[in-house]
Amino acid sequence: MDKKNGYTLWEKWTGRTASLSVPRHENSIANPLKLHCGDFITAQMLEGNDRPYTVTEVREYIRHIGGEDYRFADYVLRQGDEVRILRANPKDRHTAAGLQDCDLLWLKTFYETEFDQNVRDSVAQKQFEVDNDDDGTPDVVYDALNAGEDGYLAQIQIARMAERTLTRRTLRYWDFYRKGDPKKNEIADEDIFFFVEIDESDGYTVMLEGPKISGSDIEVYPADDKKQP
Repeated sequence: MDKKNGYTLWEKWTGRTASLSVPRHENSIANPLKLHCGDFITAQMLEGNDRPYTVTEVREYIRHIGGEDYRFADYVLRQGDEVRILRANPKDRHTAAGLQDCDLLWLKTFYETEFDQNVRDSVAQKQFEVDNDDDGTPDVVYDALNAGEDGYLAQIQIARMAERTLTRRTLRYWDFYRKGDPKKNEIADEDIFFFVEIDESDGYTVMLEGPKISGSDIEVYPADDKKQP
């Protein structure tokens, strides 16, 4: 790999050197796919798109339910200006996980905004409606899943590329779903999942949407692997 100012381009990009001077905090949080910032993945289910995505963040979600902790992870992926989130939820929280041992979601940001009381009121309902053109008629309707009126309270720990410390947040989120729409280039009757996440400190709200995928849809390439895509 070419050198620039004494560093390889990979080292300059990720903030790590061969000696791993920046700690791999991904190893200290829930990381079922064992991915690290700087690793690459390709999404086999995207026809005509074989360019790799780069892992830029690993986020651990911890929910405390009935006296037990439940963990899953989000992997923030970038390909140029495109950002996707690979959400990995272990099927059995007591065993080691991998691509084949997790329920996987392929998510994108649907919408984000400062705190909106209308959104907060809407997530407590049994359906969440989206009206894209403000004509009073919902364009998309999502049915509520399991979060209930109060949603899930989750503690988040985030490992970011080239950062030496973890970022910690607390948020509340709600989960919904709808069936796929062929008019949107989706598979008819597949489940499309939808999440509304509201930060507990400032109310910033992010909505995520995407389908379930399988482990065979994803190919992983560690950043230090000579067989990078």
